[in-house]
Amino acid sequence: MRIRTARGRKASRAPHVNALIVCSALALPVAGCGDAVEVDDVPELRSLDSLPLRLTVGGDPADPPIDYVLDATLTEAGEVVVLQRSPPHLLKFDRQGQLVDSAGPRGRGPGELSGPLGVNFGGADRVAVVGRPGLVVRDWGGNEIVRFENFERPARGAIRGCHEDWVVLTAPREDSVPSLHSVGASGLGEPYARLGRLRGNGFDHPPFLARNEQRIVLFTEELEGPRLLEIRCEDGSVRTLASLELGDSPYMRPTSERDAAGTYSAVWDRGTEPFPAGVALLGDRVIWATRHGPVLQQEGRWTRFSEWDGSSWVELFDLDGWYTLHAAHSDYGVLLSGRMEGVPAFFVVEPSVFSPGEAPAERP
Repeated sequence: MRIRTARGRKASRAPHVNALIVCSALALPVAGCGDAVEVDDVPELRSLDSLPLRLTVGGDPADPPIDYVLDATLTEAGEVVVLQRSPPHLLKFDRQGQLVDSAGPRGRGPGELSGPLGVNFGGADRVAVVGRPGLVVRDWGGNEIVRFENFERPARGAIRGCHEDWVVLTAPREDSVPSLHSVGASGLGEPYARLGRLRGNGFDHPPFLARNEQRIVLFTEELEGPRLLEIRCEDGSVRTLASLELGDSPYMRPTSERDAAGTYSAVWDRGTEPFPAGVALLGDRVIWATRHGPVLQQEGRWTRFSEWDGSSWVELFDLDGWYTLHAAHSDYGVLLSGRMEGVPAFFVVEPSVFSPGEAPAERP
């Protein structure tokens, strides 16, 4: 699949891009006009620049809006679960953007955590929330199912898993070297792996992870630069899928070459901070993102979804700033978030957009 840009054309929202604009309790589809991006063999992606309807947590304009999105995920039914910094800190939206459930102020009542940092679907209408000092699995009625408190310093957003089997990324205070742990019915397991030293504190430069039954994929910002790692669940083996470094290209360019270890490489705009912005597993495909655009990897091939030439993924959705790739579901699509007109905005992009493609050609 190859992407080409067509600037200045009138456009409206394509049916395979579901925009959820959240100022509080409701998220509503919007349509607009602006720059279009044409994708071979699938409908066009369109920019979205109309102002959404703005509703609040309780339906009253005086109610507080979402102030800061810490994490988000998709349930098996395609619902969007948002973890925000201000109460109520958990919000669940259906596929039409209607608020269907919420959890009370953080740190109050059963099943709550002080300082929540990450959220994941827990199966059977449960949600797993990781924070300080541990992990709580609760239902939407406020009932606490299980709590694990014997690990410290989970990273922001660093919990992903399948039903009742999760992985959590922690960084103990004594050395700040992150460890990836399994968490399940038997409690906190031994680390899958100890990884390279992270840049920053794990909050300003958070790692991102995705997990299915076969493998864990981790996108970290290490002192040596960003790395995309794969960990096999059956034996804990670790291999590098991609190592990113600064280069002199005007845009992010994943290459089709591999070194002797089978590692792909990528180069970045000189002086541009190569911050990871998320990773997800869509079937057997890996989608990883930076703050300048997402890239798809499947069967040894990379496909670029944006270029840093004024037609980036961020501008495609007219966001005010950087965005985050949160999760993927093989039936419902890929969940992205950012801010539009100062309001948190969520986009669910259908799986057909992320179909296999060839490695991008070198730009002259």
